Amino acid sequence: MWYFIFVIIKKFWNIVIVKDYFKEKNTLNYKSAQKNILKSTVIGIICGSVFCVILMFLSSSLIVKAGGISQNYIYPIITFYTALSALSAGFISGKFAGKNGLLVGTASGMGLFFLILIGSFIVVKGAMTISTLTKLITVVISGALGGVLGVNKA
Repeated sequence: MWYFIFVIIKKFWNIVIVKDYFKEKNTLNYKSAQKNILKSTVIGIICGSVFCVILMFLSSSLIVKAGGISQNYIYPIITFYTALSALSAGFISGKFAGKNGLLVGTASGMGLFFLILIGSFIVVKGAMTISTLTKLITVVISGALGGVLGVNKA
C-alpha cells in the first residue's frame, strides 16, 4: 500500500508540479525546478510541524493549568491547530517558491498531513476514519490557501 501511495505522489510531483512550474522547456532546467519546489515544500513542512508542536504544547499546558476540558472540545481544537499549521506551512512554502503557491502549498499541506498521520499511527495504532478524511481536506485546503497568500505577499 505504501508503495502505491509513493508512486501516486511521484507521478503527481513530476506531471503536475514540475511541468507547470516552468512553462518554457528550453530556457530553464527541470532539475533546478524540482530542487526549488522540493526545498520550499520541505522547509514549509518543517516550519509547519514545528509551529504545530508549539501550538499543541501551549494548549496542553493551558488545559492542564485550567484543570481540564471536555472531551468534545479536543478534536475541534486539534483540527483548528493543524489547519493553522498547514496555513503557515503553505505560506512559508509559497514565500520560498515565489510562484505556483497553490501547488506548493497543497504539497506542503499534504506532507504535513502525512507526517501527522504517521505519528498518529505510531502512537494510537488506529485505523483511518471519517475524521481522518475531514482533517485531510482541512489541511490540504489550508495549505493551498497559505501557499496562495505566500506567493501574493512575496
